[in-house]
Amino acid sequence: MDECLADLAGGVDEVEREPEDEVASPLARHRVFDALTWLTLRLGRLGPVRRAIARHMEARIRARANAPASRLRHPPAVEQDKVALGLALLGAAERGLARGQLGAPALRAMLRNLYSGVFVHRGGASAKNRFRARHGQTPGDFLVISPGKACNLRCHGCYANSGAHRERLDWASFERLVREAHDTWGTRVFVISGGEPLAWRDRGRSVLDLAERFPDCFFVMYTNGTLIDDAVAKRMGRLGNVSPALSVEGMREGTDARRGEGVFDKVLAATDRLRREGVIIGVSLTATRESADEILSDEVVETFFDGRGASYAFVFHYMPIGRSYTLDLMMTPEQRLR
Repeated sequence: MDECLADLAGGVDEVEREPEDEVASPLARHRVFDALTWLTLRLGRLGPVRRAIARHMEARIRARANAPASRLRHPPAVEQDKVALGLALLGAAERGLARGQLGAPALRAMLRNLYSGVFVHRGGASAKNRFRARHGQTPGDFLVISPGKACNLRCHGCYANSGAHRERLDWASFERLVREAHDTWGTRVFVISGGEPLAWRDRGRSVLDLAERFPDCFFVMYTNGTLIDDAVAKRMGRLGNVSPALSVEGMREGTDARRGEGVFDKVLAATDRLRREGVIIGVSLTATRESADEILSDEVVETFFDGRGASYAFVFHYMPIGRSYTLDLMMTPEQRLR
């Protein structure tokens, strides 16, 4: 077993030392990470194997933090944040493997698209180099797109002013934004906001069609979760490169008070479907004056992370903009310090 891991690690190192040339190395890189995915899926639940794979990945991520300042492409604090994010994702993957929560497509997307594609090979390196040479700056590593305002909920104080709106991007514009960011910026991570992303449609196409069009990218989608039925969950599971971040306000009482009666139970039902399909699940939390003391409580952590298999969480401060905003929902200075 140790010899097998050593050979595989050597193959990964050899591929990672290749020049940052997207023409020469992607096939070899994908073969190595397909082999790593195969090994991880079959043996990753064995503690020694899982930890050996995780140590190798951790070393590659931490190498960024140890690079000389002259080689850094971003301010040191930004590079440190990237390392912290990479290590957090690695920890989430290891926990998911230990619990048998990740499907093969999701694991492959984490290894190829996030670990190899972003944290090791820094996205589309040749595109980033061309952009840097032309503009003197490094392009963003991810892009946030809100394709429309349509939403099936009307949450109190929604920052996006979402609702029954027809304002939206058409498919051609949406696809072009992703394609040009992919080709000219080397971007490989896209965050889809809204409105409700799963409510967006144009010419029979959805956000999931976009994820299928760009299999080497990773899509994080802020969603209220109420439109995730069995069919949607199954397709996310097959794609692997889509991770829904489910919006809640803490537990049932706070979530239903702001989002509508019964929404919390619909979110729980969505997590069951997603977990069954091996999808990478996240949680999106908004810290308000009413929810700040609950959203990071033991009950919320145990419910969504221990009980429902969530791998990560975003925490946003409530900002008084959008529909029916109110200053009463802003956190107090004391709550922000906590």
